[in-house]
Amino acid sequence: MPKGKELKALVSISGQVDKSLGKSIQSASSSLKGLGKAAKTISKVSAVAIGAVATGAAAAGKALLDLGTQFDSANDTIRIGTGATGKDLAALQNDMKEVYATVPTTLDDAGSAIADYNTRLGLTGKNLQGLSEQAIQVSSMLGEDLSSTIEESSQAFQQWGIKADDMGKQMDYIFKVSQSTGMGFNELMGNMQSYGAQLQSMGYSFEDAASLMGQLDKAGVNTSEVLGAMKKSVTTMAKDGKSATKGLQEYFDAIKNAKTETEATAKASEVFGARAASTMSAAIRNGTLNVKDLTKSLEDSKESINGAAGDTYDFAEKLQLFKQNVQLAFEPLAS
Repeated sequence: MPKGKELKALVSISGQVDKSLGKSIQSASSSLKGLGKAAKTISKVSAVAIGAVATGAAAAGKALLDLGTQFDSANDTIRIGTGATGKDLAALQNDMKEVYATVPTTLDDAGSAIADYNTRLGLTGKNLQGLSEQAIQVSSMLGEDLSSTIEESSQAFQQWGIKADDMGKQMDYIFKVSQSTGMGFNELMGNMQSYGAQLQSMGYSFEDAASLMGQLDKAGVNTSEVLGAMKKSVTTMAKDGKSATKGLQEYFDAIKNAKTETEATAKASEVFGARAASTMSAAIRNGTLNVKDLTKSLEDSKESINGAAGDTYDFAEKLQLFKQNVQLAFEPLAS
């Protein structure tokens, strides 16, 4: 038999589900007046029941009011953040609910993810929901800031011209690079944006570029120094009338095949500059800049953000997700 808070919850629900319950008890109590001691006892019990229903209804009312306020705040975030109205706004609000029903999070974070990805990338529907879910999951798992995850990933995808249908796949790929190399997810996404133009001009694909940066970080090489040197090399080779892709490969081969470290460093200084020459020479000669094997292994891997998150949910997260779905069920009444 329910006790304490459980009983209060049941009474609260009863008061909301059947508002005539209190009136029925009151009516029964009135009809018993004048029927002696037994009737008076029953009347007292009725009075207690009425009070319990009233208390439960008040508590339920406050809970619904609080819930309605939370949904209203999240909806306002979408309205203000996107400028959407009418059917477009309703669609985005529905996207938020889909996200909230799928991953353990808060209404504020779900609303922000939907609003920001819609504004930054123009996403809607399933693509918007999927990317929002991934951003929330990966930021939670890796301890990253959600706003930064959304910003860095949006800018990286724009820099590389990633299509909406492929964004979820590339989010998973960056996650796998982060797992394999230890480089931070947001840091990796930020570098994909910062050095994207130069790496693309040198013939790197999105996957190869991400693997390169992760591998540099894992090898303990100053990633900013190497990428800055590679950025400089584009300008140097352009002056020599060479394409970045062809020119870079020529220098890579010459440095790798040099007979001595001194000769290799001297060759590296021609294209990467004196400051980064030794770093680049070592990275080329020891294979740090060879990312084909890493890229292939990551492309073959079935790992995903949502898969890893689902496998690591603890009881608290599962309970949170259950609670969110209960809140969604009460949302129409709360709103």
